[in-house]
Amino acid sequence: MRPYPLSGQGASLVTAIRNDSGQAVELRILIQLSKGGKTIPFHLEMGRTLATGAVTLVAPPEVGGVLAGLPNAGKPVLAPAPYPVQPLDAYQGAKVTASINSATLASGQFIGAATQNLFDALVAEDKAKRKFFSDLARWVSAGQTQAQIEQALTKRKATADAAYSFTNEAAFTEPGLSQAGLAIIQYEGMASLTSWATKENAAWATKPSIHR
Repeated sequence: MRPYPLSGQGASLVTAIRNDSGQAVELRILIQLSKGGKTIPFHLEMGRTLATGAVTLVAPPEVGGVLAGLPNAGKPVLAPAPYPVQPLDAYQGAKVTASINSATLASGQFIGAATQNLFDALVAEDKAKRKFFSDLARWVSAGQTQAQIEQALTKRKATADAAYSFTNEAAFTEPGLSQAGLAIIQYEGMASLTSWATKENAAWATKPSIHR
């Protein structure tokens, strides 16, 4: 793989990860700072997906602008959207380490340490999304009206909002999905909602469940 010509502010904080596992992976990338004899988790990036052979550039969130517009050397490169480099004072005199905290393979297998109850949270999120799209597709196929589905989504969002906590990932997922459904039905109409529900339900029905 050709080296990337990085230069300028924050360039030394950028590294690359290539997926040689033979299947697509979803990564959780942990950036840690070691300074003054202490090591602290500084940033955990969730849900970056890499196809087989793909390369991704990894950097602290303040350095996103450095990653924009780099040549891909013939490989697909996934990088955060460009934004200006933010102050880097926290990194002065620190050793910065980027590591793969955990990964989920295309088979659904979870690999890595289940820090901060991450595995349980991902399982809960997985189940919540499957149930949401299954229910939505069932409402659509049953011929429910736009008003009926809006009412059901509004009620579902209100119930999930009330149940929300930082340890309840299913409840965290529900409000966002319900809000997305309401936005689609209100601004794009029933046809778009039907297409979304059908497509997502089919995808989740065939996607392997997360497991160890």
